[in-house]
Amino acid sequence: TKEKKKMTKRIFSFAIAFCMLFSAFSAVIAYAEDLIVQTGELNANVSYSLDENDGTLTISGKGKMPDFYGYFDSPWYSKAELIKSVIIEEGITKIGEHSFHMEANLESVSLPKTLEEIGKYAFAECSSLKAVIIPDSVCAVGENAFSDCVSLKSANVPAALKEISDGMFFNCTSLEKIELHSSIEVIGGSAFYNCEKITEVKIPETVKSINGGAFSG
Repeated sequence: TKEKKKMTKRIFSFAIAFCMLFSAFSAVIAYAEDLIVQTGELNANVSYSLDENDGTLTISGKGKMPDFYGYFDSPWYSKAELIKSVIIEEGITKIGEHSFHMEANLESVSLPKTLEEIGKYAFAECSSLKAVIIPDSVCAVGENAFSDCVSLKSANVPAALKEISDGMFFNCTSLEKIELHSSIEVIGGSAFYNCEKITEVKIPETVKSINGGAFSG
C-alpha cells in the first residue's frame, strides 16, 4: 500500500541520516583523540604544555622553573621521546636542573630574554640538539648544562657570564667554534673536554683561572 511505502521511505531516510550523523560524530572523536596536549603546573607561577602532535614542549609563566632530581623526575619524562622542540616563553628566569636531560630527539630550543640562569644538566645528553642561542641576560649556567650534546654545532657564551662551569660543553664533539667575552673570569674543569672540532680559542685577559682538563681531549 501507499502508506507502507511512505513508512518504508521514512525509515530508510532516518537510517541514512543516523548513519551520517554517527559517522560525523566518530570523525570528531577520532580528530579529538589525535589532538593530544598534556598540560600541568610546575609550581604556582610556571606551567607547561606538551603538544604530542608536533612534539613541542612549551614552558610559560613568570619566575623560576623548579629543579628536578634527575632526568626521570620531570612530568614529561614518560613522553621524552616525542619532544622535538622546547620553547621557553618570556617571563621565565631560570631553567631548572635536569629539566630536559636526556631528551634524545630534541632538535631545537628557544630561550627568552628574561632568562638569567640555566641549572646543571638542564640540556645534558640531548644528542639531537644542533644549535642553541643563550641570551646575554644569562649570568649563571650550572655544571654539565650542555654536556654530551654530540650534535651541537653552534653555541655561545652569554656576555653576562663570568664563569664557564665545569663540563658546560663536555664532549660536544660537533661544536665548531666558541667565543669567550671579556666578562669571563673562570673556565671550569672539563668545560670543553673532547670538543675536538674547536681548533682555536682566544682567552680574554680577564680570565684568572683555567681549571683542569678545560680543553683536553
